[in-house]
Amino acid sequence: MITLPAAWREANIALALEQQAGGVPDVSLRLYDVLPKLETLNGTLDSARRMADDLVASMQRGGITNAIDRARGLRAELMFRLGDWAAFEAYAQGYHPPKQPLFFPYRLETLLQIRYLARRKAWDESRRLMQEQARLARAAGYLEYEMELHIVGALLEQAAGNSSNAIRMLARALEIGRAGGYVRVFLDEGEEMRTLLAQLRRDDFAASLLAAFGKPAHIDQSALIEPLTEREMDVLKLVAEGLSNPEIAEKLYLSVGTVKTHVKHIYGKLGVDDRVTAAGKARELGLIN
Repeated sequence: MITLPAAWREANIALALEQQAGGVPDVSLRLYDVLPKLETLNGTLDSARRMADDLVASMQRGGITNAIDRARGLRAELMFRLGDWAAFEAYAQGYHPPKQPLFFPYRLETLLQIRYLARRKAWDESRRLMQEQARLARAAGYLEYEMELHIVGALLEQAAGNSSNAIRMLARALEIGRAGGYVRVFLDEGEEMRTLLAQLRRDDFAASLLAAFGKPAHIDQSALIEPLTEREMDVLKLVAEGLSNPEIAEKLYLSVGTVKTHVKHIYGKLGVDDRVTAAGKARELGLIN
């Protein structure tokens, strides 16, 4: 992962460009998905709240319904993470099943409703919604959403006292997470996820996630011309393992063309011209083991 300051630099550059372009809803949504999380990691919670509020106001001015709904969902997710239950529940109580449940802006809304029902100990209703969505996601090939649903499902089953079901659901989430190189989505769940992962210590990926809970969430990239993005780090690790571009594309669910672009950027940032030298330079700098 990149350092927090480096992440901030990249996010702020993107934000400035987005503002110069006059505001692009999809870009704004993705930026404001990241920025409050960076503020939260940095411990500046008031700033995180302000950013979430600003996003909702900005999308309301734009008047695009699904962008407004997504912005409200992002704000509600932040309230959930911060433990502001009054704000979170006020949002969740207005839930209406979306007409397009797999459409990206509405997936978060459904995940939050499952969490809300679990908080109210409405286990059967929460479980039913989770399982229905997971079936739809798997049938449509939306693996990231399926993973998120299984993470939430594992936590609700654990809270309901069904440990075996919790482990089964977590195992599916880990299967997808391992293949896609996901880490933060697990770490964001905090102590409850750590407790569940501890029951799967023999799973290498679960063990690596447990280790990540106790490590700083950054790697020093100060020696680089420009910091590597998180996805470039994912690609670099697989390059160092000797995987070809098509193999990396399959593992990270990317196109081969996208992988080639990432590799080109990695070469430029490391100041190298080939894969072997890139791997050696990365190990020398401590970017990979």
